[in-house]
Amino acid sequence: MPFSVPDATGTRMLVFKKGWNLPICCVIPIKDADPLNCPCCCCLPKLENFAVSQGGSEAPIGSASYLCDVHLCVPKFMTYDASGLPRYLVRPETCCCDCCIVVRGCGGRQSRALYTPFYIRHPITGDMLPGAVGGNAHISKVWSGLKKECCSDADNFQIVFPAGSDSVDRANLLGATVLMDFAYFESQSTA
Repeated sequence: MPFSVPDATGTRMLVFKKGWNLPICCVIPIKDADPLNCPCCCCLPKLENFAVSQGGSEAPIGSASYLCDVHLCVPKFMTYDASGLPRYLVRPETCCCDCCIVVRGCGGRQSRALYTPFYIRHPITGDMLPGAVGGNAHISKVWSGLKKECCSDADNFQIVFPAGSDSVDRANLLGATVLMDFAYFESQSTA
């Protein structure tokens, strides 16, 4: 299932390809009760990222994949470079010994909206990386307005790229955002 990103002139610059995989959670129906969501740990979502040359040929630049570890309730994504080496870990803040997600209020104390920023981290240490425009590098789903949120399934995201990241890293983080949208946010709204 290819998905491409054009530039301002409409020329394809990036192509994302996703093969067959299982969802993050399998839903087990239970008679006279809410269904049970069981996390999967094999055949998890993965997205291959390709740069498109002037001639239209595609060159692999990296990938993004969903990670499974001992903390099953915390969604985690990893980006890799073209040679398969990990570049960035993307996950939200956690509490309770990394078992639960910390949810933030959007807009201060008066706000009723909640959001979960997925911080871009060092792939080995898990330390949050500084953003190119200040603060921490992160990927966040943002409020699109009442009409779009209520009448559409489309989501908007904001990416604050890590300081010092190049165009290939940014393209791979864009791929991680696409993967995050359909693997985590879209699957969560239908479950």
